[in-house]
Amino acid sequence: MKSCCRLWVGGAVLVLVVALVSCGSQFLSGGKLHYSQGRYDTALMNFQKAAEEQPDNGEVHLWLGRALAELERDEEAVVEIRKGGELDPLQTEMMQNTLISFWSKRYNSALQYAQQAAEEQDEQAQRDILEKARERFTRAIIFAPDSVQNYSNLGKVLYQLGDMDQAMAMFEKSRTMSAGRPDLQRFLFTLYKYFGSQALQIDDATREDYERAIKLLGDAETIPMPPEEMLEVDYNIATAYYAMADKVSDEEKPGALDKATEYYLKVLEIQPDEPDALKTLAFVYSDRKMHNEAIARGKQRFDLAPWEPEPNVLMHQLYKAAGDDKMANGHILLAQILQNGARQPAGTARTEAQAAGPSSDAVKVLRDRGEPREVRTFQGGESSYSAWFYWTEGRIFLFRAGKEQARIAFKPVGEEQVRKIMG
Repeated sequence: MKSCCRLWVGGAVLVLVVALVSCGSQFLSGGKLHYSQGRYDTALMNFQKAAEEQPDNGEVHLWLGRALAELERDEEAVVEIRKGGELDPLQTEMMQNTLISFWSKRYNSALQYAQQAAEEQDEQAQRDILEKARERFTRAIIFAPDSVQNYSNLGKVLYQLGDMDQAMAMFEKSRTMSAGRPDLQRFLFTLYKYFGSQALQIDDATREDYERAIKLLGDAETIPMPPEEMLEVDYNIATAYYAMADKVSDEEKPGALDKATEYYLKVLEIQPDEPDALKTLAFVYSDRKMHNEAIARGKQRFDLAPWEPEPNVLMHQLYKAAGDDKMANGHILLAQILQNGARQPAGTARTEAQAAGPSSDAVKVLRDRGEPREVRTFQGGESSYSAWFYWTEGRIFLFRAGKEQARIAFKPVGEEQVRKIMG
C-alpha cells in the first residue's frame, strides 16, 4: 500500500494596483513617488512625517504600512495597514487588498523555496532552502492569519526540518480551521495520510515516531472520506500499533496489540480479502496467544493463493506457535515442494501407490479420490516426498513412501486458475 499525493497548495497571485493620488500632504505625495520608484526607505520617511501631520488619515497609514511591508517589517506593517482601514471605512477594501497582496508575495515565494528544496539533492543545501521556506510561510501568516494553507504548508516544512512538535501544532491548527471546507479537508487528509505513512518508514523508528504516525493518521481518520480512501489510513494505523507493541512496556503491550487488531479488522470490513491485513492480523492474534483466531485468519490468507510458497510459510509459523507440529511441518514441506519440487505426470500417483503396497495411505487416497490433477516430488535430505494436488476439490496430500505426512484443505480453486497453476 503506497500513497502518492500533491502536498503543496497552489500559490496565490494578486497584483495590487494603487493610485498615486495626492491627498493634500506634501509628504504623502512625495512618499508615493518614492514608493513607485522602489525607494522604500525614503518613502517610509515621508509617510512617517505625513502620519505625524495627519495622524487620523487612514490613507496615510495604509501607505506607511505598505512601505514597512516592502522593507519586510511585517508585523509593524500589518498594524499600520489595519489602522488605515479602521480610521477610514472608505479604505476598508484597499486595506484587505493590501493585506492579500503582501500575503501572496510571501506565500508564493515560500512555495517556490519548498518546491526548490524538493528538487535539491544535497542534504545541507536542501535544509537551507527549507529554512527560507519556513521564514516565508511564517511571514505569510502575519498578513493572513486565517489561511489554512499557511499552517498546513508550514507544518510540512517544519516536519521536513525535523521540528516535529511545531509541525504537529501547525497540522492541528489547520485541521481545526478547515472544518466545513471540503476542499481544504481533502488536502489535509492527503497530507496527514502521507506524513503518517512516512513516519512508519523511518529506519530504527522509536516509540515517539509510531505515536506521531498514529496521531497524524488518526487526524486523517477524522476527516469524512469514502471507505476505499480510508483503507490505507486504517492499515497504517494498525501497522503503527503493531510495531509500537515492541517498543512499549509489558504492561502496555496488550493495549497496543488490541488497537492493532481493531484497525486490521476495520481494513477487512472495507476489503475482506486484503492479503497483507489478513496475514498481519494472524500474527497479531498469534502474539496475543489467540491461536484459533490466528489460524482462522491465516487460513483466509492461505485460501487466496494456496499454490504460492509464502502463504504456506505463514501457516507453518501459525501452527508452530499453536503447538501443532504435524500441520506446521506439512505446510513448510508444501512450501518447499511448491518452490523447488519437480512436476511429474499425474499418472505418477498410481505408480507411487502401487509401489507402496495395497494397504498404504496412497492407495486409500487414490481409491477414494481418483487420480490427482497434479503431482510434484521433492527430495529432502535422504527422504523423498510427493504432493498430490486436487485443486478443484480443495485438497493436497503429502506422502513419504506412500505414507501420508499431512493433508491440507483450502478453498477449491476454479478451473481457469488451475490451468494457470499448471502452466
